[in-house]
Amino acid sequence: MTAAVKPTLKSVDASILQKKIALVDLIDAESFKEVMSAFADLYRIGVKVFDADGNKLVDIRVGNGQFCGYLWEFGATRQACTKLVTGLKNDPFTLKDGVEQPKIVDCFSGLRYVVVPVHYEGDLMGRLIFGPYMPQGLAEPATGLYQIEPKIDRPKAVKLVEPVRKAPDELVAKLLTQVSKIVEVLVFTSYR
Repeated sequence: MTAAVKPTLKSVDASILQKKIALVDLIDAESFKEVMSAFADLYRIGVKVFDADGNKLVDIRVGNGQFCGYLWEFGATRQACTKLVTGLKNDPFTLKDGVEQPKIVDCFSGLRYVVVPVHYEGDLMGRLIFGPYMPQGLAEPATGLYQIEPKIDRPKAVKLVEPVRKAPDELVAKLLTQVSKIVEVLVFTSYR
């Protein structure tokens, strides 16, 4: 027969300090969604937020629904979309001095996403995915899209991509800097 081990104050403190805190535990979910929605409405760029385990916290789509829905109708582009979305949610960030860095991800359709790590006190808590948006200098879907799926009607694809926000990377970078600061403040204040 073994004796029951009584936890000491030191072991209880250590287990509390070692507990991994999830992003959803650090924020007021409704306020966070409202802020992200306001950002998406103002700048007409969609935003998704995932925690470190890949759970979706926010999903606001702007302007790309019909275009992406059309691409989803074809097997080859549906597979490419699925692969892209999986990568946006799960692919590791490049590290610089041990810290995850934002990354630009180009979609096979010509649209672009920016994936930004969400940190709290040095820990990776999740990721913000901005996009898609149409990069500056691109007026219609990429020609590679039609190589992936030759059945796509070019004039229809061009028409459906028109509502997608066109933005230079410099503007997107400035917006992301501001949104990242807002997220940091929301996480910090909610945790307090």
